This record gives sequence, structure tokens and C-alpha cells, in this order.
Amino acid sequence: MFEALDQAVVLFSPAQLRLMNIAQALMMFVVSLHLDLGGLRRVGEHPRAVLAALAAQWLLVPALALLAIVLLRLPSAPALGLLLIACCPGGSAAAFLSLFARGHAAVAVTATTVSTLATALLTPLLFTLTRALAGLDGAATGLELDTAMVVRTALVYLLLPLGAGLALQRWRPRLATRLRGPLKLALGLMLGVFLLGAVQANARSLQTLVLTLTPLVGGFHGAVLLGSWLLAAALRLPAPERRAITLSAGISNAGLSLLLVFSFFGGNGAMAALVAWWGVWRLLACGALTLGWARRAPAAAQAPSGGSAAGASAGGRAG
Repeated sequence: MFEALDQAVVLFSPAQLRLMNIAQALMMFVVSLHLDLGGLRRVGEHPRAVLAALAAQWLLVPALALLAIVLLRLPSAPALGLLLIACCPGGSAAAFLSLFARGHAAVAVTATTVSTLATALLTPLLFTLTRALAGLDGAATGLELDTAMVVRTALVYLLLPLGAGLALQRWRPRLATRLRGPLKLALGLMLGVFLLGAVQANARSLQTLVLTLTPLVGGFHGAVLLGSWLLAAALRLPAPERRAITLSAGISNAGLSLLLVFSFFGGNGAMAALVAWWGVWRLLACGALTLGWARRAPAAAQAPSGGSAAGASAGGRAG
């Protein structure tokens, strides 16, 4: 089933990674225009939702990847690709989509920032552990991530845009308010263009990717979304927080996963194809989920004493 992937060629360059990082920075800036310091403070004072999001990213997703590898008896290359996806942190798009989905964006922002800062330690550790548990110990070398690079990436592409947006809200609130709608629309269009560009650049391999990988990628992603939602529901978290947790687990950092494939596995065709298709699928599936949620206000946001849905999305704790 996966033999055809060995000949797949995925076009990827450092320039594309830089563009993805810039897009992530813009997403975080747009999200920060909808946040307020009070909402972020409340998340810090009541961290249960953030801890649930981190548990979904670092425990649930790797466990589901292991289960898929064992049950489906995946060959080593796609199995390693799936583990790379599962062991990478959440992406900034989760916070951006949480805004549209009427989720608790402050939870997604905090979880994304913390998981990114922990990447240098947790990604190699989890990959080594899950690889051994899957019986793939001899199939690959270990991972090493530059801690300084990870911290610098988090600072430049997450924390600085977040601080800039919050500062603009504080010192130029009218300008921040006017920018919210146009920037959110422009970034949504940018994501669409990015998806189209990725599909067009890899058009020759597209049929192989779709036919071979969609059942695996779609099934795994569906399990991640359902599992993270059920985890948040079991903890009796409000609906806006459930949405943010679900999207945070469903939007992993595909750019980092792809970079690791080319850095440590020589751009292995099957691994690169799996990670690349995951990068497209997660945006398509989470985008569709977001559109559905955007049409339906969370029950907590509709409570008479709880403020508006927009307020809950922006960072106020719904309850």
C-alpha cells in the first residue's frame, strides 16, 4: 500500500519554512488583537484548560500514533513520519482558528507558546520513547534540536507578535479595533493561497498522496480531534475551552515535522509525503470544523451572565 510513497518527491525549501514562520507570526499578532490581559491572567490563575491542551498534545496524540502503528502494522517509514507528527508541538494556526470557532483563544495561545518552548526537550524525548515502544529502534537515528534556536523561534514568531498586538490594544485601542476584521480576513485568504500553492507545487505526487495517505491521515486526525474533545469534556471544561483544546491538538507544527524529515532522515519520500499531506489535511479538516463551530455559539457563551461569544473567544473565561 505504501510502496508508491518511496518514489514520491515533496518540494520543500528553507524559504518556504521562513514563509510559514512569518505566517505564524502574523497569526499570533492577529490573535493578540482579540485578546485582553485580563483573559490571559485568568488562564494563568486557572490553568486546568491549558494543562488539558498540553496533555492532549504531548500524551494523547503520541499514544494515538502508537496505537495506529500497532493496529495497522505500518512499515517503518510511514510509522516514523506519524511519530514525528505526534511528537511536534501545536501550531499558531490553532489560536487563529479558535477566534473563528468562538473558542477560548487565550488557552490556545498559552498552550502553543508553552509547547513550543518545551520542544527542544520533549520532541526528541518523546520520539525516542515512542520509537522504542513501536519496535522501530533500529530504523532511525535520534533527534537533536538546538535549544537556542527553539527559544529564538518562540521569541520572534510567537512572543514578540503577541506582545506587539497587546501593546497596540493598550496604547492605540481604536486602531487595534479597526485592524481586527481586515487582518483576520487577509490572513484567512493567505492560508487559502498557501494551501493552493502547496497543492500546485506537488501536483505530480498529489494523486499518490490522496489515494494512499488519506485513509491513514484522515483517520488519525479524526481520532486526535475526537480524543482531545472527549478529554476536555471529561474534565467538564466549558465549550469554548473544549474547542480551543481540540484545535490545539489537531494543528501540530507540520513545518517543524517536515524540517526534521529533511534534516535527520534525508528527505525520505514516504515520511516527507506523509508529513506534507498531514500539513494540508489538518488545515482542511480543522478549517471545516471551525466553519461549523463559527455558526454555533458555545452554550457557555450564551449564558446571560457570561458576556458575549466574542468576549469568550477573545480570552475571557467562560463558565
